[in-house]
Amino acid sequence: MFQKISLIEFMQKSENGSTSLLFVKEQGCRYCELAETEIKKDEFFKNHLSVKFFEASINDEPGIAAKLGLVGVPAFFKIDGTGRKRIKTGFDSIESLTKFISEKDK
Repeated sequence: MFQKISLIEFMQKSENGSTSLLFVKEQGCRYCELAETEIKKDEFFKNHLSVKFFEASINDEPGIAAKLGLVGVPAFFKIDGTGRKRIKTGFDSIESLTKFISEKDK
């Protein structure tokens, strides 16, 4: 399911051919808890078998989030198979997150 990783390790990660997604949360954030409940369901993983999932907490790395341009949580960092990086801040629905994961960067 989700592997724990640091924000810096994830941003340096670039595996050709596969998409990686990092879920960034903050302890005590109710929006993060809502997102976590939804994205950690088996159905979500079954729909994204080719994606490698990671998670990190900004509580563990104060100051790093701002350096990476993170302006809020929950946030999702995506690295596609070519190494392109994108950020999505906020969580409104599984459908929106699925679109973010599957859309190709231009």
